[in-house]
Amino acid sequence: MNRSLKIIFLLIATAFLFVRCYPTQVAKTSVSAQPKSAFRYYENALVAKFDGHWQEALKQVNKAIALNDKISLFFILKAQIFDSLHQADSAIYAYQQALNIRPHAPDVLQKIGELYIAKGERQTGILYLKKAFAFDETQTDILLRIARLYLNVDSLRLAQDVLSDYEVRMELAHSPPKPSFYLMEGDMAYEKGDWALAAHYFKACPCKKCFSREQAVRAFDVFFKIRDYDAYFALLIGVDKQKFKNGTLFYYRGLYYKVIGNLSEAQHQFELALKHGNTKPELFWELAQIYFQKNKTMQIKALYRKLQTIRPDSPYLKKMKALF
Repeated sequence: MNRSLKIIFLLIATAFLFVRCYPTQVAKTSVSAQPKSAFRYYENALVAKFDGHWQEALKQVNKAIALNDKISLFFILKAQIFDSLHQADSAIYAYQQALNIRPHAPDVLQKIGELYIAKGERQTGILYLKKAFAFDETQTDILLRIARLYLNVDSLRLAQDVLSDYEVRMELAHSPPKPSFYLMEGDMAYEKGDWALAAHYFKACPCKKCFSREQAVRAFDVFFKIRDYDAYFALLIGVDKQKFKNGTLFYYRGLYYKVIGNLSEAQHQFELALKHGNTKPELFWELAQIYFQKNKTMQIKALYRKLQTIRPDSPYLKKMKALF
């Protein structure tokens, strides 16, 4: 891509960012009235950033700011460069300089919040996300981010308040909630021990591939507890298989086939789980019970010895020994 095409492309992106960040506020000073030399350096910085030449980009944008420090986009670009260089504090400072020029910029506020969160300063990050949402309440995804952050610090009540607000807004907008809404509601119900409610939300989630490994395991657990095997199977075939390692998914398949009475397929799935390195003591016990029903004493003893080596303190050892 030659230089002129790069500049055209990047200026279009810049125009979009300008409108996006400041949808309700008109610039006090016309952009076209600014010195062309400042914007020439800004264009140079955009091209250098596009090419990954961060230091040159920083040098060019600093020249633009030296000529005109009243253009917020200059500071936004500077912040983006620092962010690309993984210099969070400098990026935050540059974004805050942009806010000093145009305070009502939800995208900038959200970016500052994200940077604070990445630094581990969650409460400060949440504060900036709330400010961003206050300026643009159409960005309801911000509420989901805030709710997840509250869940990460075990503030279930605050997370529930945010999710309830989000749900009402979606109903008023006649829009379906995002999959993460259902998953977070399911997580909270699971933490409270409300299996039926957790199953309700996990089942309602329209995106099975959106489940994390931990959420899928929780969903399998609650579906099993309330005997909703149709929902169990739907998740089993829809979940992202790349998130499961060491034969874990084979184990859950085995449980399904066992409960519907297909012991041969259950045995096959449990054996695949073992072959792929799964060491759950429950797996050994499930397979041992199937071997017992089929009078396979040698296989039970082999399982027993293997579990004894891997988990010598497992309570399942005593149960397995009783089978032979």
